[in-house]
Amino acid sequence: ETHCDMTDMNWAAGEEEKAIAGIKAVRADNDETDWAYVTYAGLKGAASQQFVFGGKGTGGVDALSAHFKEDNIAFALVRVTDKIDMSVTVKFCKIQWVAKKAPRMMQSRLSVQLGAIQKFFEPYSTDLTANLPNEISQAILMEKVMAYSISGSKVIDSATGEAGYRAVASGAGAGAGAVTQWTGKMADGPVTFTSELSAGLAEVRADGSGTNWLLGGYANPNSPEIGVLAKGSGGAAELASNLSQNNVAYGIIRKTEQIDDTEAIKFCFIRWIGDSLPIMQKAKLGTHAGDVTSFFSPTHASLDAPDLDEINDANIMRLIQIASGTYVHVLDQADPRSQANPVKAPTPAPAAAPPAQSNGNAAAAAAPAPAKKAPAKKAATLGGTVRTLEGAIIINDGIAEAIQTVRDDTNLVDWVLAGYDYAGKNTSKTVTLLGTGEGGLEEMKSHMNEKVVVYGLYRTTEQIDDSETVKFVFIDWRGDKIHRMQRAQLGTHSGAIRELFQPYHVDVLDASADDEVTEAIITAKIAKASGTANYVL
Repeated sequence: ETHCDMTDMNWAAGEEEKAIAGIKAVRADNDETDWAYVTYAGLKGAASQQFVFGGKGTGGVDALSAHFKEDNIAFALVRVTDKIDMSVTVKFCKIQWVAKKAPRMMQSRLSVQLGAIQKFFEPYSTDLTANLPNEISQAILMEKVMAYSISGSKVIDSATGEAGYRAVASGAGAGAGAVTQWTGKMADGPVTFTSELSAGLAEVRADGSGTNWLLGGYANPNSPEIGVLAKGSGGAAELASNLSQNNVAYGIIRKTEQIDDTEAIKFCFIRWIGDSLPIMQKAKLGTHAGDVTSFFSPTHASLDAPDLDEINDANIMRLIQIASGTYVHVLDQADPRSQANPVKAPTPAPAAAPPAQSNGNAAAAAAPAPAKKAPAKKAATLGGTVRTLEGAIIINDGIAEAIQTVRDDTNLVDWVLAGYDYAGKNTSKTVTLLGTGEGGLEEMKSHMNEKVVVYGLYRTTEQIDDSETVKFVFIDWRGDKIHRMQRAQLGTHSGAIRELFQPYHVDVLDASADDEVTEAIITAKIAKASGTANYVL
């Protein structure tokens, strides 16, 4: 009997060599090949766990997508060109095709394979995941590329009302005159790191060292070499004092996390790009991102800070605790562990009235009393504006309180849903409360359709021998017919959304069909997570 390690890519005989050759052809400057892809050998049995080389070709992502089958999964590397300033730069993009009709078991295995798949295709500038043919095209991919490299400007089509990225016109525009020789030189070769920076990093990591932070940056404006900007022992405040809107810095800070009676050393990576840097300089810094992150690795958390006030000890500890699973979202004010301070923001404009909440009284009358359980952790008191990589997401008041109701032992409310307030537009960054109810999963699902994005928490129970334990399920529903610009923004919101609904035992992610959110699927996920599942072969 043959067993494969699901965390690795398991190749059919001779296929890995073919795939590597195909990827090399895409990366070769003198080769016209601009795409190559791998897929699974079959849909059942051992073949559904073996990768094969699918092919390579020209014609861009539109030609590539014709090879994607409606019942399989594939991964590809595509080469595109992006105009930055007066030069054309080559970008590589990873495409992940997960067909809606792909076998559920194959889809479920993806989570443990994605790390190995990502390493196989690295390096690349951006990626695109698609489930349906209309989600993958040259236009959609180039929007992703331009958004990543900041080489495009977001414009609104007056005829359709749709937003998209368009190439920035060459010439003397805003910031064009400020594109210095530094920018061009930095793009000429790979980024390098001074020996002093390496020594400073080792000093921060040393247990007996008083130095607890280090910043690196471009000391010589005509070189892609990164050296020591500053280091010290005064924590986040001292680190932040060395940053300005005119500089670029990459840093690491050492923190101590108390877990029960044990102190654990943790590290957080910080990336700072000042707002006053010309846009084209910011774009070319993206070519260094992968090497810089690798140099400072391993770290336990990372902070891509758009504002100086986010670089503080409380926020850094919050990120570390979220990553390690020790973050307590709501505590009594007297509790000394209540050290995470959410970003404050002005109160958002009033949202449009959400759909009426489900009554649920009839269901409640017939439902048995909730099972006894240990006191539940409450939801995060997030509200106002939460920073994300693409701007901000506004989480309206009322959602956290509704989540607490679902967690309440004495309350029959067993689900809550939140979604976007579009206010007549195609896209939104404002998340508002949509409803709560006592009628279980089916009642909750009645609010999900192909035109909405909703996030929910569902309370259920697991029967183990003669006892019932309460379990919480996070559900991320993304309708097939939501606007493509809204879909593109969702990835930048996911961290704040998941934090809002944590803690939970299992999740159902990226669901868009009724049969993807069922009691059977949820029960199986809970059993697997809790170790109570029975596997019969």
